[in-house]
Amino acid sequence: MEWLKSVVGTFTQTEKQHTQRESGGITSKQAQHQHPTAPRWTTPSVAAVSASTSDVDSAFIAMSTNSTVNLGADFETDLIVPLYAIIFILSIIGNSLVVITLMQNRRMRTVTNVFLLNLAIADLLLGVFCMPFTLVGQLLSNFIFGYAMCKVIPYFQAVSVFVTVWTLVAISMERYFAICRPLQSRQWQTRFHAYKVIGYVWLAAFVLNLPILVMSQLKPTKDKGHQKCREEWPSKLSEQIFNLSLELLLLVVPLTVMGVAYALIVTKLWKGLRREIKHSNNRNNPAESVALRPLEASSKPSQVQVRQHATICSAYAERSMDAKRKVIRMLFVLVVEFFVCWTPLHVLNTWYLLCPKHLYRAIGKKEVLLVQLLAYTSSCCNPITYCFMNKKFRQAFVDVFDCCKGAAVTLAATRGTSANDSVIFEVRPTTTAKSLAALEMEDCV
Repeated sequence: MEWLKSVVGTFTQTEKQHTQRESGGITSKQAQHQHPTAPRWTTPSVAAVSASTSDVDSAFIAMSTNSTVNLGADFETDLIVPLYAIIFILSIIGNSLVVITLMQNRRMRTVTNVFLLNLAIADLLLGVFCMPFTLVGQLLSNFIFGYAMCKVIPYFQAVSVFVTVWTLVAISMERYFAICRPLQSRQWQTRFHAYKVIGYVWLAAFVLNLPILVMSQLKPTKDKGHQKCREEWPSKLSEQIFNLSLELLLLVVPLTVMGVAYALIVTKLWKGLRREIKHSNNRNNPAESVALRPLEASSKPSQVQVRQHATICSAYAERSMDAKRKVIRMLFVLVVEFFVCWTPLHVLNTWYLLCPKHLYRAIGKKEVLLVQLLAYTSSCCNPITYCFMNKKFRQAFVDVFDCCKGAAVTLAATRGTSANDSVIFEVRPTTTAKSLAALEMEDCV
């Protein structure tokens, strides 16, 4: 954390200099070395998160002479830095646990979990390439990582966002075919097919974001010795076409596909749920019980069997209805989470491309920071929503660490036992020995 303290200290010192300059506290000799209209702050590329425009920082610089935003260092040091740190840590830990669990447990390598593994890897990439660099650049109002990193960082930021979004789309389509068209999906819904889809997603991400790699350049700011990393396009029109196309690919199309797929799934499940409720009510109908009474004297054994069968069916129906309700709630949460996390940032980018002057009047640095932070939260929400809310995944996660603990105990026992020692350390088997059918019954999704 020493580097973070030094960054915060540098930022605080810079803020004090700007405050002195505005209040006339800097002498004329000092003012000669500092541009009189230099901004108190610059905002990093909003597109660093959403693979959209990275021109926002320079635009805010151009507006610095008319800016009325008076933002001190307290906002960054007291709120933004802790929030970035918390989200970064949760993202790294959560997605790392997902990767470890899915890699260690072979029974968890299903088609859906292959996509979840890819999602966790993309979210790790998003956390590593977005959060630290954005935070440091924000605090220093300066890109300090050099020309090569100015090319690499925005490019991999864009790639990670693209892969994350379209992996979520792939998961929604996989669930749609598995639930709504199960007979058709069995022919092609294999892990090999999932690997191919993931390969296409990564290939599209690398190819479609190449303009960001080419156009990203280091440019000096009006603060002496400070630089910004931004995209330099040959024309405003080409920039608008590229970034609006990305807005469609990263928000409009994914949100539409996910919304339609999950709406069809909910419709299918809701119809089945209504049928099961109707059948359950029929089984509990008193009229049917009266109709069965004449059979009591002649066929008591069969009547007992019928009641046992009815009880089993009723219990199964209750579990099935409960599972479907949970799935419907889960799907609703998925769409809302995606919409809430990503829509504000894409709206901000589109607003900048079309009406930059109105954007500058309406928002300041605080709003940009919070919108960026909201988008980053998706990388730590995905492991919770897609994995840790699933009973089978939670059980597999516990089993992985039980196995690690058991292996450590066995290793310690082996090292601590002499050649004449006959003590045998028996490690109790974990619940991974449970049948897949039992785990399926426990699963809430």
